[in-house]
Amino acid sequence: MRRAPSHGCRPRLVGGILLIGWLLVEAGFTFAPTEPETYGSDTQVAKLFTLWSWNSANLLAPSFAALLGGSTVVGFSARTFPPWFRWAGAGLLLLMLLIVVVLRAPGIATAPGTLWIILASVVLATSPSRDLD
Repeated sequence: MRRAPSHGCRPRLVGGILLIGWLLVEAGFTFAPTEPETYGSDTQVAKLFTLWSWNSANLLAPSFAALLGGSTVVGFSARTFPPWFRWAGAGLLLLMLLIVVVLRAPGIATAPGTLWIILASVVLATSPSRDLD
């Protein structure tokens, strides 16, 4: 059987670059409305940034929950991640669900999802590369 070529850390590098880009875009949309004097008399742009930032968080919460839940199930069933990471994913998923159900604030529920993405990036960047059979 032929071995697939090893791509080394290329997928990890692309994932890390995408994570950094996503965090920079979110930070830009979060901090842009804090400078209202730069918009002059037209404050609609600042209002748009504020609304976009909050509404995008509401849209991201279900996808974070699906990503976190799916990876937690796969992590426990296939034992693909370290044990501490599997339990951290389960705890963050539970925290996310409690925030949505108890606080009724899906926008705030993206915080545990973002923390999980940062942890996943660290785990994937530091784990040894495996060749496919």
